[in-house]
Amino acid sequence: LAVKLDLFELLENVTGLDLGFLSSFEDLIDIGGSAALDLEARAALNLSLGIELSTEPTVFLFDDGTSVEITAKALGTDIEFDAVLGPLGIYV
Repeated sequence: LAVKLDLFELLENVTGLDLGFLSSFEDLIDIGGSAALDLEARAALNLSLGIELSTEPTVFLFDDGTSVEITAKALGTDIEFDAVLGPLGIYV
């Protein structure tokens, strides 16, 4: 799963500001990163049904035992991050 996050575009869309002037700093500032991302999602639906047969058949749900459970897990591996500001750099 590849994810691209453009912070300048996000800020322009959220704030409505034109951040084009920041392109003049491209040679001064550089930020990048990469990672392998594994996603796992599960869903479980437990229905506790009943049928009333003494009169006209009617289907109903019991309060106890009827549930929906959704879980998700994300695992990042091979995480790399680097940031450069002029001659200074951070590499993880």
